[in-house]
Amino acid sequence: MFDTKFRTWNDELRVKYPKPFAQLGEAVLCATELYEDWAGWMMRDWVIEEGTHKGESLALGSVLDYLSALMACAVRLFKGTGTDTSKLFLTCVDKGAETASARWWQGLRREIKREIFERAKKLGEPMDKSAAPLYLTEIEGICKAYSKVAERWQPEAPQAAALVVAPAGLLEF
Repeated sequence: MFDTKFRTWNDELRVKYPKPFAQLGEAVLCATELYEDWAGWMMRDWVIEEGTHKGESLALGSVLDYLSALMACAVRLFKGTGTDTSKLFLTCVDKGAETASARWWQGLRREIKREIFERAKKLGEPMDKSAAPLYLTEIEGICKAYSKVAERWQPEAPQAAALVVAPAGLLEF
């Protein structure tokens, strides 16, 4: 996505990043500007092109994952072999690091979270994509279903193994 979409998105990015990622060089790949541009583009410009979420912006988890993946590429390329400046920059991903680059990295991630939450709030999008919560009435129904099974339970019966293996079937009476 970096080489095929991001760096060719507009004239400004074409000038800043004229070559594919692997050819950009240590000075570009180990500097804050690239990651700030990448994060900004993913949050503000890029929309999903196909599939169920076609036309939607990237979700928070996706932006953070793509950001981390890009940084991981730079770490693989320069962590052990780069200049002292690059090695210091790449400490941003080290657990417990207290370097300026580590503070910058955490700040960038906080800013991404803040901006995506603001975007969702403005557009009325749900931020929590987890399953719908269970309320007391649903929990009571589940308990009743389990108690019915427990009343009829015969551990030596052949269907007992199926009930243990497929608990979703317990709710179908």
